[in-house]
Amino acid sequence: MLKEIIDQFYIDNQTDKPQTKFYMSDAGKCHRAVFFKFKQAPAKKKDPVNMRIFEAGEWLHRYIYNVLYQSKIGVVTEVPMPPDDIISGRTDAIVSIKGENYVLDIKTINSFQFKFLQGGKPEHQFQVQLYMHFLKIHKAILLYIDKDKQDLKEFIVEYDVKLVKTLLDGLNGLKDQIEKNIVPGVLIDYPENWQCSYCSYRPICDLAGKNELKWNDFKEKISEAPQPDPVPLPIENLTLPLDN
Repeated sequence: MLKEIIDQFYIDNQTDKPQTKFYMSDAGKCHRAVFFKFKQAPAKKKDPVNMRIFEAGEWLHRYIYNVLYQSKIGVVTEVPMPPDDIISGRTDAIVSIKGENYVLDIKTINSFQFKFLQGGKPEHQFQVQLYMHFLKIHKAILLYIDKDKQDLKEFIVEYDVKLVKTLLDGLNGLKDQIEKNIVPGVLIDYPENWQCSYCSYRPICDLAGKNELKWNDFKEKISEAPQPDPVPLPIENLTLPLDN
């Protein structure tokens, strides 16, 4: 009864607003998946369970903000990036500890991931590298919350100018493909890469093949393809990005 009503609410209220700039969380992601997102290509519907997990993660972020405020350290939350032509976003916070500023990015993960976490995940490090670059702050804190047991781990990330250049070069190259309507090729380790396993665009990606192709030709092919049902993603691979 209620479960069906609640689940249907989440299914009916999924909206993907048109994207005109890259989000910070796009850094290091599969270029083909980001391309499909820009073009609003057909994608698997989000599973209601996953959507509720993301909402719960947002509440955990608010809890951390409240603790930081009450601890009387310098903190500014949800700081937007300076205007940029190709990328936008907002970091969770900037905190000042003993006179030094840090970009703060908060991630919620489950106990399985948390137990084996030895450093910031690469995709999360990519995000904070770009935040540090645009906000001109050279240190960041990746704060992970075990959403099952409420334990915490933190990792300090130092600004890496070479890595930032690589990330920005990659986004600029992808921007050129988006503007020229060229669908990027697949990841080098497709389909074993973890992104492939949980990608909302996997059905049409498989249909496209491995190499680059013209979007205008391919979109006619996918317009007649059946739409897949919502497929729940494995919970151990869910984290909460807040910058988009």
